[in-house]
Amino acid sequence: MNAEELEDYEGVRDFLLSEFKLTPREYKARFDNATKRPDETFIYFAARLRNNLRYYLRSRDCLDDFERVFSLLISNKLKSCLPAGALNYVLSLEGNDWFDPRRIGELADTYVSNHTSAERPKHVSGAYVASNGSESPKKMPKMVDDLGTLFEQQKDKIPTRKCCVIIARKRAM
Repeated sequence: MNAEELEDYEGVRDFLLSEFKLTPREYKARFDNATKRPDETFIYFAARLRNNLRYYLRSRDCLDDFERVFSLLISNKLKSCLPAGALNYVLSLEGNDWFDPRRIGELADTYVSNHTSAERPKHVSGAYVASNGSESPKKMPKMVDDLGTLFEQQKDKIPTRKCCVIIARKRAM
């Protein structure tokens, strides 16, 4: 920066912020984790909090729009309540941007509905799949029952010979 550019506060501030490459998450963390230092007054601490919040809101482009601020605060609270996997999924899609609460809810619901815990087998198209990749012996009768029911419901779409064999096997159990 030349001497003339150094006299422009906004320009210097933007230059320094770009050099330090502070992200919106870093601004939010600075605001959320701020504590009063022993050597500062409460007035100074309040001013520092205000600046931290202002930088965060500016980085999210919602400094002058109450509805966007409102939506951002709800989005942040919602993300703080998400399980780790769903949160990582949402954050990976957000990048340096942010989603409104409805979009976060949709993404979190999608993630949760498609991911299960390690203890619980996942039901996929009439079959059970254990988390370690092997079939759970205690779930085999349920799987066979589900497949038999599925074939009985779809018997008009399956060649007759195959359908009869599958239904006969199910009834023999």
